[in-house]
Amino acid sequence: MSNQLNINNKNKVMKEERIQKLVTDWTVNPRWKGIERPYTAEEVVNLQGSYKIEHSIAKMGAEKLWKKLTRIIHSVNKSKNQYI
Repeated sequence: MSNQLNINNKNKVMKEERIQKLVTDWTVNPRWKGIERPYTAEEVVNLQGSYKIEHSIAKMGAEKLWKKLTRIIHSVNKSKNQYI
């Protein structure tokens, strides 16, 4: 029973963190300036469900591109330093 209480408490804390993160984003991010919502952050989080959707193929592609770009930048910087 204690284990179930710990899981419930963790889920509640995670939910509160998601709500607070959303409220902060709505407040700080200029993208949302002037947007009026007839709903609360808590209502949005309640409708999201418990699983975080991750677009793994897009994430893998972005990570691969980032590695290639940083490698290219590193080699360009290295070659520039050889001629100074």
